[in-house]
Amino acid sequence: MKIKNGVAELWASLNPAIDLGEILDGFVQAFAGIAGNETIGKDEHAAVFDEQQFCFVDGRPFNALEQNTQIVHFEHGAEILQNNFSIAMPGDASSRNVTEFLEFCWPSNGPRAQAQIWLEASAPWYIKKTPALAFYGVRNTVWKDPYTSVHFSIAAGALGLHSLHTASLLQVLEQDLEFNGPSDILAEMQAKLSPVHARIVQYETEHSSFFEQRRQEFLSLGMAVLARFALSEHFLIQERESDTPVDLLIGKTTDEKNLWSMPDPKALALRAWCERIGWEGFEEQRALAYLQHHKQDDKIAKQIVGICISLGKYTWPGLIAVLAAPPISYQCQLEIISFLADPNWPGAGEAYDVIQKKPSLFAQALQEAYREAQEENDESWRGMIGDLLGIESDG
Repeated sequence: MKIKNGVAELWASLNPAIDLGEILDGFVQAFAGIAGNETIGKDEHAAVFDEQQFCFVDGRPFNALEQNTQIVHFEHGAEILQNNFSIAMPGDASSRNVTEFLEFCWPSNGPRAQAQIWLEASAPWYIKKTPALAFYGVRNTVWKDPYTSVHFSIAAGALGLHSLHTASLLQVLEQDLEFNGPSDILAEMQAKLSPVHARIVQYETEHSSFFEQRRQEFLSLGMAVLARFALSEHFLIQERESDTPVDLLIGKTTDEKNLWSMPDPKALALRAWCERIGWEGFEEQRALAYLQHHKQDDKIAKQIVGICISLGKYTWPGLIAVLAAPPISYQCQLEIISFLADPNWPGAGEAYDVIQKKPSLFAQALQEAYREAQEENDESWRGMIGDLLGIESDG
């Protein structure tokens, strides 16, 4: 189970014959006493804003449901089921049932705009709403390889880890102001976020033993649900480690012991930096300057590549701009060349232009990539590299 920024995710590919409703029923039964009412119909109840946790608290009495409304859509042969739930939280009251946690995120990030809300108290930040507990399942029996996959997401606030995300954003602001110089808007954002972060830290510290126990409980409960429906005992699907762009992140089964992978504060901060170089990125030029400087360390350059690949295609043109800043190490040359594997990828055209302008610099790396493309029998990639090397296609 991995925690990325604001949510922990547990994802598994299961027996394609398993019905999604059966999995959801098992999920609800396992989380009875923790997962409360569904939060699908937001107009059906009033949610009170809690400034200390920075969340919405469900005003209804806590009641774990045995039966849940199933939202099923059939799209191209796929059955889709999704449910959000409130979750019991520690506090003065006998039960505090949070429906959504609010997370700060950079303004002007186009791909995430539809998920953002505006709070006057948090200006000039945008705020993203994250369900406290969510279930998402897809079952496709028409696809050439039938499959059923499920995804549980748990907000970091429900696990006592909300402060790690706000801390990473504050770290980026501090690093930006130190590296790039003064900025009124960054100073204002820092002033808005700092007291919220302090309140969240205080709350998580006061209830640290509760959250420590909950993290272990969620992991064991999630595993128990999946174990009932998995094809084998090794069912946990981890995100594939990838240094090259891919259209779909592919999972792999693992024999490793399933433990919490706690967030690395430095990695979270670097991820927050990378979020700023996407389309309509926030203060993109300042972010590019910072990352271009630090990518001179090949280890950090590989981390930047991995983060941008996981963030999605909207960051890939910006990633090329980072890698192409001089001096371009041999490692960065190979990373740039990897984008030629598919000319339709965002960043592929930018990568081609960078290489074309400095063919002698990329000559050795191109030869290595060409041999790799031959070994993998990747005709498209080989053709693109061959064009740059002046090698005529066999066809």
